Amino acid sequence: MPTMRELENIPLNQALKTYRKRNRLSQQALADILNIERSTLSRYEKGTRLPTGEVLKKITQFMPWLINHGNPLDSIFDYIKVRFNNLQPDEVIKKILNLRPKFFVAEEYGMPFYPQILSYGSIRVLSDPNKASQGVIIELTGQGCREYEQVFGEDGLEWTSFFAVCLHNNGVFKRIDIAINDYLPILNIPDVIKRVKQGNFSSQFKKYSGNFSGFTPSDDNDDIAYTAGETIYFGTPKSNLRIVFYEKDQEQANKYNQLPEDEAIKNRYEVRFKNDYAEDIAVKFLECADNMWLVLGVIDHYLTLLDRPKQTNIPRSEWQASQDWLDLLNDAEEVKLVLKPREYNYQRSFNALTHQFSSTIATTREADKATGTVLLDTLVNKSEMKPRQKKMLAAMLATRDEVIEDKDWHVKEN
Repeated sequence: MPTMRELENIPLNQALKTYRKRNRLSQQALADILNIERSTLSRYEKGTRLPTGEVLKKITQFMPWLINHGNPLDSIFDYIKVRFNNLQPDEVIKKILNLRPKFFVAEEYGMPFYPQILSYGSIRVLSDPNKASQGVIIELTGQGCREYEQVFGEDGLEWTSFFAVCLHNNGVFKRIDIAINDYLPILNIPDVIKRVKQGNFSSQFKKYSGNFSGFTPSDDNDDIAYTAGETIYFGTPKSNLRIVFYEKDQEQANKYNQLPEDEAIKNRYEVRFKNDYAEDIAVKFLECADNMWLVLGVIDHYLTLLDRPKQTNIPRSEWQASQDWLDLLNDAEEVKLVLKPREYNYQRSFNALTHQFSSTIATTREADKATGTVLLDTLVNKSEMKPRQKKMLAAMLATRDEVIEDKDWHVKEN
């Protein structure tokens, strides 16, 4: 089979044959999909006849990589969640999304912590009018991302513009999912799962799990809650980074009661970034403006499928990456994600105070003003620090030289 590099500028007749064999289709099966005679397909594959009109349109539907510079992969944003602490819902709609609030509908049912949901299709703005400190959330599901692209498609909207506006207005990215669609497919997911179970991989993840029998359980409100086909997860639902490989054609076949071969996308490789990693990937995306190679670089850094050598005495560190894995990455450069440096635990305590009790503090302050009481002052004056809080305060106020035991320790170690 040709590698990804060999697919570039591949002739149409060879592409048809490659597609058919990779997907284990007979000539008759592919002819039925294209609604043509088997003999006609045979001529296409031999190059003695060229498809035109509706047949060519259907071929490009199933093999979009033919018109994508020979690249059988494309990438999309599949979920975006970003919070704004200093804006009202209408301001977020106008200033960030660049849409008009009058077209948003108030949903009848809210979510925990965000009872007010304003939606324009699958583009949602979440808030709690009674707890402004929680901020306002923009949530774009996979469908929401597609709808947002459609709204501004004619104006040449690029995701870099949206990300730049969010960061410029102090938006905090809470989650970003980026999906890579594989139309060939390059990887065989059941085979990947088999190799992982055999230990033929290296990973920075401590755990992997998955659906190895045709059913995937619900995972943190993900869109892939129920799928047919096999799925493998690297990382846990609570991880700031999670990589998911699954058979997209099988999922769609089960969801819409259709044949897997009728689905153009064969596999999907998703990378889900949360919290600090979501913020980091947003900044990195602005730097490179290419979510495909960014995600492939992340996958390359955190995961590798290996070929187990026939010689048993070769150390694992010298095992080579498998060819299909190299075909997927296609020379992508590794991308390491960075966590934001955090202050000592005092910051967490202050955040908890802000988010959980700010409304109670504000209510008490206003009650004091209205009734002439000093309940808030009394509470503050009577409060005492425990030993743990005293250490936290001391650490926060200490200078760097006071915290470090020996500033020349690295010289001594060297």
